[in-house]
Amino acid sequence: MQKDLFSSLQKWWDAGKQKINGLAVCFSSYKKKASLEARSLLLNLVSHPKGNIESSVVSCHYVYALTLASLAK
Repeated sequence: MQKDLFSSLQKWWDAGKQKINGLAVCFSSYKKKASLEARSLLLNLVSHPKGNIESSVVSCHYVYALTLASLAK
């Protein structure tokens, strides 16, 4: 924003703060949405190996443990 477009330095500063606040809110909601989608994907991934582990398929234990560790993060 150009300072000379505003009648005072205070109005320019307030407009800049509003712009930064808007960007922060957009970024935060984007990150939250991405986090929820990643969590949902991990929950879906963990259900498949868990079923195989309960059926005594040992080869899926590593995948299951890795997915649970990612989910914990």
